[in-house]
Amino acid sequence: MWTLLTGIILLSGTTGCIHRKPKLPCWVTRPCGDYLDKEYIIGVGSGDTTKIADDEAVAAVAKHFQVNVQQTQRSTKEVRQFTDESGTRESDQQNLQTDTIVSVAMELRGVEIVERHEQTNSYFSLAVLEREPLLMEIDKELTVLQSRLEKLIGLAQGSASKIDKAHYFHQAIPLIDQIELLSNRRVIVDYQDQPWNNEVTASELRTSETDALRSIRMSIKADPTSEELKSVLVEALQVKGFVLAEGDDVDLAVEMKSNEGMIPPDQFGFKKTKFTLEFKIYEPKQENRLLFSRTFSAQVASQSLFKSRELAIKQVKEQMQSNNIGQGLTNRILGEKQ
Repeated sequence: MWTLLTGIILLSGTTGCIHRKPKLPCWVTRPCGDYLDKEYIIGVGSGDTTKIADDEAVAAVAKHFQVNVQQTQRSTKEVRQFTDESGTRESDQQNLQTDTIVSVAMELRGVEIVERHEQTNSYFSLAVLEREPLLMEIDKELTVLQSRLEKLIGLAQGSASKIDKAHYFHQAIPLIDQIELLSNRRVIVDYQDQPWNNEVTASELRTSETDALRSIRMSIKADPTSEELKSVLVEALQVKGFVLAEGDDVDLAVEMKSNEGMIPPDQFGFKKTKFTLEFKIYEPKQENRLLFSRTFSAQVASQSLFKSRELAIKQVKEQMQSNNIGQGLTNRILGEKQ
């Protein structure tokens, strides 16, 4: 009787083993247990080694923050690369797959592999990134940027100088760009999808900068010798949007002066002319603050004195045109390198 019962139990157990399939952990298909979406950003990876599964799980977390995704199709052989401290690891797969390369706009500090599972020579990994500490870090950085931004906007709006107004608005633009990027990241990290509350946008600041630049009124005074070069300077400034005006009530004043000198003829009798143009741009309302200056010169020899002078002036014009004066002045106002 015992022998028969034992046999029935063993047979039942064997039959049960045949029909029962191994069960995957719940986290492979959905957030569960101690790691839920409300508290963690979650990524699951799989592969034919533990390392590949880990890398794919981290990549799945990173994908939440992706700024660029490139997909390529590989038919006969796919090489998926994962880089870690020890170098690049490769896994060959002989089927058609999509290779998704993800670049992220942040360092994934705090990502942890918290669960692993092996089944039938396949490996699964669960990576998590805790939301609250990262959200606090983002908000701290946003608060600092917001304070600096508000200070620059206040300086721009309170400035009596259009030069300083354009400068401060320009300095504020990179800050608002950073704030908008961080705000997008905040939406991802915050479970409630809340962006950073900001009342100004990058496009509004760029418009303010452009309006300030294009409202700058300039006057140009040229002595008789440099008068024929004035048109080149006027065109260079107008192309960049500066407004030329007459009178003393201007934001910028330009003074042009030139010197023309005769050099004794050489042994062959060629007549030499040296021509120098000097101009400066200053802000009259700010104690004649010098903003921009340039000097161009040319020295030409010719059998004709008139011809040598004509060629010298032509060379100075070419120097002015290639020097991009309007852009140089814009860069100086905005505080950028020339």
